[in-house]
Amino acid sequence: MAPGHEKTYSEVFVSINDITARKRAEEKLAVTATELEQHSREITLLNEMGDLLQTCQTVEEASAVVVGK
Repeated sequence: MAPGHEKTYSEVFVSINDITARKRAEEKLAVTATELEQHSREITLLNEMGDLLQTCQTVEEASAVVVGK
């Protein structure tokens, strides 16, 4: 309220902030977080595959691990 107009609300102050840049940054951050989660899943799967390959004793066993059987 403007001083002296508190009872009538005949004059008020308004403040507007442009948050476009912040919203774009938040969207980009969300995309980056999703990409990082995907990379993390891929790394986990590769580590699991590496562990399985280390236990293989034959080429056939290794082939089955790579193929996903």
